[in-house]
Amino acid sequence: MTTPQSPIGSRRRLGAELRRLRNRSGMTLDEVADLMTCSTSKISRLETGKGVPKVPDVGELMRIYGVPAGAERDMLLRLVRDGRQHGWWERLTDGVHP
Repeated sequence: MTTPQSPIGSRRRLGAELRRLRNRSGMTLDEVADLMTCSTSKISRLETGKGVPKVPDVGELMRIYGVPAGAERDMLLRLVRDGRQHGWWERLTDGVHP
């Protein structure tokens, strides 16, 4: 039985894959942000794993980067789903104020 990966780990892995795809395409953060009509910081947050990924955003990035249907696309979408999950520790902090 495998241990589920944390949502943070999934976000970081997704970010690394998105950065790899952007670099492979030869595009800058600014160019991608212009095509996505969003801020450069949004793309940067996704690539560093600090932003919570959304399927439409990652779908558009895959289109921009020319990711064909197949295993790579499926893996990226799985990372999006996993990155949107709550960590096991979050239920333990309900009602706790910083």
